[in-house]
Amino acid sequence: MLLVANRKNLKQYAKDILDNGYTPEKEKELINICTKESYVNYLNSPSEDDSFGITRYLEKINILLNTYGVESCYPDIPSLYYCNKGDSYNTTILHYKGKLYIGDWGSIVEKQG
Repeated sequence: MLLVANRKNLKQYAKDILDNGYTPEKEKELINICTKESYVNYLNSPSEDDSFGITRYLEKINILLNTYGVESCYPDIPSLYYCNKGDSYNTTILHYKGKLYIGDWGSIVEKQG
């Protein structure tokens, strides 16, 4: 599963994404972060590598989701960053090819392999 992280999809999958930490307040915060912010806001300068901004952006989401940190699939899939929920097939928030998605990173790696 790979869905664009828009308001409708985030609302529908909030309980899967937030797991046992789900509250209506956290759902609202997740929607706000994912739909109103962009990793570009987290770059220290326009010339800074996008990977730093993406990582900082996902770190904010990581704190909300209480996951195991932000990971990437570099060098195999350099455009894939995700909030690590411990299993490659758990539903999480990920940044892939310039967009924010809801999904699991395991499926992406399988398709690439």
